[in-house]
Amino acid sequence: MTTPLRQRMLEELQRRNYSSRTIRLYLRHVAEFAKHFHRSPDQLGAENIRQYQLFLIQEKKLAWSSYNQIVCALRFFYAKTLNRAFLLEEIPFPRTEQRLPLILSREEVARILTAPLHLKTRALLMTIYAAGLRRSEAARLRVNDIDSARMTITVRQGKGQKDRVVMLSPVLLQTLRQYWRHNKPKQWLFPGENPDQPISDNDIFGVFHNAVRRAGITKKVSPHSLRHYSACRTITGSLCVVPCFNSISVHPCEIVFYRSTIVRSIEGCSFPVHETPDARKGSSWPSFFHGQLRGSSTAFRPFGTIPHHQSLRYPF
Repeated sequence: MTTPLRQRMLEELQRRNYSSRTIRLYLRHVAEFAKHFHRSPDQLGAENIRQYQLFLIQEKKLAWSSYNQIVCALRFFYAKTLNRAFLLEEIPFPRTEQRLPLILSREEVARILTAPLHLKTRALLMTIYAAGLRRSEAARLRVNDIDSARMTITVRQGKGQKDRVVMLSPVLLQTLRQYWRHNKPKQWLFPGENPDQPISDNDIFGVFHNAVRRAGITKKVSPHSLRHYSACRTITGSLCVVPCFNSISVHPCEIVFYRSTIVRSIEGCSFPVHETPDARKGSSWPSFFHGQLRGSSTAFRPFGTIPHHQSLRYPF
């Protein structure tokens, strides 16, 4: 049963257009705070907050990112729901830790991308890597977000509820077309068990770690590691500079277009999947883009050598 206090906090979150995930987490954190003391949260004060913060740090030993999320939830509850902004001084943020991300080597990324036995899984992981996407962003890609005419992928309502446009590699385009020929996704590019729903973040986490295990990699990595590697390759390789009018913010993994921004050309950009030629095989494509995929009658070939299907119209 929803209490009037919980309903009020929900409405305050909705008024500020917080994402559904943030709303769910904030409500849960405040509920757990109240459950810890077996009292309504509006009856708890500064000393209770202090005790709970020490409990999270000393006994639960939460990661600082998780702890910080709980702090944000409590600060919102007291400042916005209860209008007790004076308590914010009693709910301090922790000092931010600065850690370098774990960057995979080129060979390790190659092993991860070739480890999946199924075409859908390989296409999913390659999309995360080539476009530098987060798990939730890859999960919610729609078929019509792939624009082969402009060679771009539109990421809708990513982190911070912001749209952005990222570059589409020709190699990734061919992989996605091969995947589409076999699976024929309708609305969602990577649907879940229910075709009307996208694949879940947890399912992506699972298939990634299955690929890591099959690849024999023992490093503590996550799907976000592919995003880090994508950024690293873009920086250390040849970074594409996009000439444009007005303001544009260029991130290694994304290009955020502001109003009145005109992008003249993205030709000549270096895509993450466009690695240096594989000298050992004498090919202009990396060795890990060759081979046979389960569930496909056609070997996985580089761009330009996949047989053309005259009777088939691609949605992208």
